[in-house]
Amino acid sequence: MIALGPENGGVSAARGQRAKDSELGLASNVGGTGLPIPPFLVDYVKQQIVDDPNGWYSVLGSTPNERERALSEGGLDIITTLDPDWQKAAQKAANAPWDRTPLHPDYKPEPDVAIVSLETHTGAIRTMLSGRDYQKDQINTVTTQHPPGSSFKPYVLAAAFEQGIPPTATYSGVQGPIPECPNGDGTVWNVTNAEGFSLGSLNLYDATAESVNAVFARLIVDVGPSNVVDMAHRAGITTFLPPYCSLATGSVGITPLDQASGYQTFANSGIHCTPYAVTSISRGHHVLFEQVPDCNRVVSAPVANLVNELLKGPVTYGTAASVFSSGWGVWPLRGKTGTSDLNKELWFGGYTRQVTTAVWVGSPGDPYEMPFYWGYSVFGGSVAAPIWKAYMLQVMQGFAPRDFPTAELTRVPSVLGMTEAVAIQTLKDAGFKVDTTVIDSYLTKGTVAEQDPPAGSQTIGGVTVHLGISNGVAPHVTLPSVKGLTVKAATAALAGINVSVTVVEKETTDPKLDGLVYGMNPDAGTSVLEGSSVTLFAWAAPASPTPTPTPTPTPSPSPSPGGGGGGGG
Repeated sequence: MIALGPENGGVSAARGQRAKDSELGLASNVGGTGLPIPPFLVDYVKQQIVDDPNGWYSVLGSTPNERERALSEGGLDIITTLDPDWQKAAQKAANAPWDRTPLHPDYKPEPDVAIVSLETHTGAIRTMLSGRDYQKDQINTVTTQHPPGSSFKPYVLAAAFEQGIPPTATYSGVQGPIPECPNGDGTVWNVTNAEGFSLGSLNLYDATAESVNAVFARLIVDVGPSNVVDMAHRAGITTFLPPYCSLATGSVGITPLDQASGYQTFANSGIHCTPYAVTSISRGHHVLFEQVPDCNRVVSAPVANLVNELLKGPVTYGTAASVFSSGWGVWPLRGKTGTSDLNKELWFGGYTRQVTTAVWVGSPGDPYEMPFYWGYSVFGGSVAAPIWKAYMLQVMQGFAPRDFPTAELTRVPSVLGMTEAVAIQTLKDAGFKVDTTVIDSYLTKGTVAEQDPPAGSQTIGGVTVHLGISNGVAPHVTLPSVKGLTVKAATAALAGINVSVTVVEKETTDPKLDGLVYGMNPDAGTSVLEGSSVTLFAWAAPASPTPTPTPTPTPSPSPSPGGGGGGGG
């Protein structure tokens, strides 16, 4: 009305000018945050309301521009989920690694920290620390992407358990090329362990505790990278994840907020709660918006609880055990360390039953190897985990200890050799689903030739057991070379392709050769029918001669009193 003029129903020019020059009389905090120096959470909340990715804030406008205008006009009371005491505890813990002066503080940019805490059963964001001094640096470390290293492995485990792979499954810890799974550019993925050397075969309990990359590289081949991507996205990871095997070692960046969100799903036994930072929005006494937790089951409870069972390992006897072996409280916890390629990013994600927290340490914007800055070897377990512990010790005060639900496992019965109908009923009676495929096999047509998971495995009830049903047609198999192996190892190798073995021994006086295979018939490389027999020729030490028994001397009769031959009383 001020600019219309009196002829159009407005005011006179003089009156209009006086109105323009006068104060509006609005409160001094209109359009502001009510805080002298807003923490990162305030900036995050403003952006969330404007972008409205979850469709929660339409009450402030149907478009980003309308919602931004509603914020700038002021008059809104926005109550956030932030807990100031937790935030202070995070700020203090974030600075703890600098109690030990870095040997090379000239490396820039200096490493920084992100700490995000969620209320496990609601998704409420209680702590959101973006850098050690956000007010000064204005660096976003919370919603920017950083490679998570081995802290991504829980998503691989969950996808594996969902497919019925048991936690007792063993995989080789030998580092080197993984030809079954090329990189995105077509080159062969070459995996190395953090220790820098190969390890033997490990089950998934121990491989998780010790964070053995080579084991998880082979596990993701069996699981399928696309299934891991699906699991991670269901759990709470929102960033794009290409379906590459290198996901198993955390090669693709995710955000600390997402990591806390994903781990919250496991802490909550498979129920994911979308993270939120606003409790309510009001104008005067009128409540415009009140948040209701948005929680949905995305992973079955048995799968999530089994992941929790394996994540005991890192904090009790694995990569973070030294941090929690003393000085931790009564609260059961689960967690996983992460160290990205060349030690550029350091992580620890962990949770009690009530609180889930992710910690990241690294150089924002221009990552470099953290040992260059600190002057000594650093890992997620030596930097990020101590920050997590120092912070959570303050946060958990006042919380009662709560145990995690037990992971209920069921033994898979053996159905090999059974008819298809009997095998299916046996597995269903044990609580498993069944999938069948007809395969070439020398076994009787219609009987079970293969089963996966194998008989005796301890796995989650209700998963699918895959059966290979024989068509009665024996396939051709190629005999492997077993020369130089022990008879036991050679027999096991041939049994793996369903070839039976007969052993012919030849004496040797060389103890180094005893028990080793020196030949086979048919020879290695020969194609034979499955179910055929192979003769192994093996060295054997000469049989020890049977000792001649020493004759037992005939006892002489004891003399009786008086020299007579009669027995005394």
